[in-house]
Amino acid sequence: MPAAHLVKRSLTVAGHATSIALEAPFWAVLDRMAASRRTSLAALVAVIY
Repeated sequence: MPAAHLVKRSLTVAGHATSIALEAPFWAVLDRMAASRRTSLAALVAVIY
């Protein structure tokens, strides 16, 4: 099974700069979730974290 292509993004979560690597479809879902909640991706990730 081939390795999935990961997309790395940098964000600040709880005051700490970090980078997260996920497959593109996961980023797309997170982006849509953040937009539907009218919040930033970093804020959404902080809630999940």
